[in-house]
Parts: sequence; structure tokens; C-alpha cells
Amino acid sequence: MRISASLSGFQLQLLQQLDFLNTAATTSAFRLATGKNVNTPHDDPAAFAQTSSLEQQSNIVGHTLAQVQSASGVVSQAQLAADEIRTQLTTIRDALLTDEAQALTADDRAAKQAEIDLAIDEINDLAGTEVNGRRLLDGSADYRLQGLNHSQVRKLDVFSSRGATQTISGSVTQAAEQASLTYTGAGGQITDDASFTLTGRLGTETVGVSATDTLAAAADVINLASHGTGVVATVNGDDLVFTSVTYGSNANVAIEIQSGTFAVTGGNGDGTADGVDALADINGRSLTGDGNRFNANDNGFRFAIEFEGGFTGTFNTVTTDDSDVLKFTLSTDLGDISKLSVANLRAARLGGLSGRIDQLASGGKLAGLNTNTSQAVRVVDEALSQLTLAEASVDSFADVTIATSESLLDGLQANLEDTLTSINAVNKDLETLKVVQNKTLSANTLAALSLLNQQQASTLALVYQLAGLE
Repeated sequence: MRISASLSGFQLQLLQQLDFLNTAATTSAFRLATGKNVNTPHDDPAAFAQTSSLEQQSNIVGHTLAQVQSASGVVSQAQLAADEIRTQLTTIRDALLTDEAQALTADDRAAKQAEIDLAIDEINDLAGTEVNGRRLLDGSADYRLQGLNHSQVRKLDVFSSRGATQTISGSVTQAAEQASLTYTGAGGQITDDASFTLTGRLGTETVGVSATDTLAAAADVINLASHGTGVVATVNGDDLVFTSVTYGSNANVAIEIQSGTFAVTGGNGDGTADGVDALADINGRSLTGDGNRFNANDNGFRFAIEFEGGFTGTFNTVTTDDSDVLKFTLSTDLGDISKLSVANLRAARLGGLSGRIDQLASGGKLAGLNTNTSQAVRVVDEALSQLTLAEASVDSFADVTIATSESLLDGLQANLEDTLTSINAVNKDLETLKVVQNKTLSANTLAALSLLNQQQASTLALVYQLAGLE
């Protein structure tokens, strides 16, 4: 018999089996801990490369979703502030309407003026609202306009642009016109008793005049109702001129006699008149305006430009700059930037052809209610229309751009997670069972090695004994 100090083949097999079982148990335990089936390239090179790519895409989507949610928060606060500005404008309108019939006392008017002043102050405070340290509604998040000549252009709104800077150039070839009718009196007075309905873009009002009324008195009556008709009256010598507040084909004036005599001339020759829309060539395109306002879309460069009444000719070239507009990354393409411009909603910028909201404050030319009431109401209504356009721009960005991006990214994230789960998800029950089985087999293998070692030791002791070495 030969006794060797080296391990037998069976012992080597048992040790190799023990190493395999311990490694398998450790692998299963690690999979349970990480929740991943493939943790290293050694586990499955192809699957590891695929899951690494999918996880990278998932991280990008997650980061973009965080930016989408941040953008949603910013825009939501802008929407809330704009809603509050609407509330203040409504408060101003309600205060003005209490003097619609010119019935308030001086003290009552002073009290209502105080309400109006507070509302105007609140509008300016809301316009200065800061979100993440940046003002949003005072023009700080709007396009910069260089070269704008206010004697030519009354208002320019930029909604989107292709690049950082864009230019607007061209000429107005036909000025817009207001609708107009003329009544001719004598000696500065109405010549006959009459009752007529006056209709404009905003509605209809019944007017009664007497032969003893001055033209100026008649004009005052008509103007006190201008917020309900959209028609104002002026006196020019013996002419009482009825003119629409607005310009263009949507502007109209109509006088229908109910009783007496009240003959008017001009317009369509039948007691009605319509305005005329402006025509212009802008950025190489021939356009027809809505009155003096032109809406243009030049290959994604969207803007609206409104010219001053009566302006014709070449206007100064305007350059737009998007340095201040809000910019968001709402897609996984880092080069795809979404822009949102927010109009200036301060009181000094709210209004229209009838005036501005700041002019309704104490000391302003439309303050005090009384005979200013009707025009002041028109100013508020024009401001509300302007606010509606600004809100529509912000709301569409929130409801379309942000919501669409969020929906697409949520769907993409779900698909990526489903794919990762199908490739790399751990079967917890199976891996737990493997841990238990491998540990049990490992223990059995250790027991077999121990038994084999005991047998070898016993054999060696017997050899010693037979050799007389003990």
C-alpha cells in the first residue's frame, strides 16, 4: 500500500463541488439583494449590454420627466397669477358698473375709486410674482423687441420662434378703417325729436333725442353707453359722428329709427356702416388683417402685429430676441428646447384702443368713475380680452406641450421598465429556493469531505500501528 500526501481525485471533486455550490448560493443571494438577474458581464454578456443600455435610457427619461414636472410647476404658478389678475380686473369692472347710471354720490365714488386703486396695485404685485427667483408676468419672460417704432406699431406679440433672433419687416399697403355714420344738425343742436336703436359690435342701446338737445349733450348720452355698444360719438361743427371703437370688417355701426326723424349719412347708405381691414406685406407674404392686427406664421415663427390706426407705408424692421423667454427641455433630445413667452400683464400694459388700466387709478385721466365710467369699462373689457390671449398661450403650453411630453415620457418609461423586467427581473421564489438548496448541498459536501478526512486519518493510524510506529 502507498500513502500519498496529495488529495485524491474524489476529494478534488468534492472541493470543486463545494466551491460551485458556494458560488451559486452567493450569486442567488446577490440577485435577491440587487433585484437584478444580470449584475455583471460575466452573468450574461449580451443581456448585460442590453440592460445597461436600457437603464441608461431609463435614467435619461427619468431626468427629463423631472424637468417636465418642474416646468409644470412654473407654468402652473403663472396660470394662478394670471387667474388672480383676472379676478382683480373683474373687481374693477364691478366697481365701475355701480356708477353706470351716474347715480353715485361723491363719497360713494371715492370709496369705489379706492377699491379700484387697491385692485390695480394688486395687479402690479401679481405681475411681479417670482417663481424660482424669476419674475414671470411683468415682461421679464417675454421676447425682446429691437427697432420697434411705436408711432407705427401699436403692439407686437411673439408666440414662438425658430431661432434665437428673428426679423419682421414689410409695409402696410392699406390702412384699416372704423365704421362711421354722420348725423347733421343745425346750430349745434338736434333738429327733431327722435328715438332710435344704436347697434355696434358689443350690442344695442336705445337712444332718445329732442330738438332742444345740443349735439354735445347727445354725444354724452351715446358715450355713456359706449361700453354696451362699442360705438362712440363726437361733435364736429354741426355733425354728430358715430364711430366704432374698433377697426376692420368686424366693426359696425347701425342706426334704426323707432320714431321721429334722425337721418344719417355715410357707410352703406342704409343707416349701416362697416369698417375695413388693413392690408400688408409682411416678411414677403401678402396678408389681410383683422382690423389693424395681423397674425402671421412664418415657418414656425408665429407673431401678431397691430399697427396704429391710419398708418400706411414701410414700417421699421423689428428684431426679436428670445434671450428672456422661458426655456425647457421636455424631450430626451437635449437639443430640443421648448420656449414659452409670457406677456407683460402690468397695469400700464393692459388695455386696448380705449386706454390702459393704469389710467383708471387715482390721478389718471380715466379715474373717478362718473362720466369716465363707460370708457373705463371698455378699457377693462379690452384688458380682459388681452389677458385671455395671454392665458391661452400659457394654457396651451401647459395642456399641449407639457402634458403631451409628460404622457409620452411616462409611456416610454413604462415600456423601458417592462422590458428591463422581462430581461432582468429576479424570480425571488426561485432564487430563494436556490440559496437554500445550494447551502444544503454545500453542507452535505462539507460533511462528505469531513467523513473522507476521518477515513483517511483512521487508515493512516492503522498503517502506523501495523508498522510498529505507535
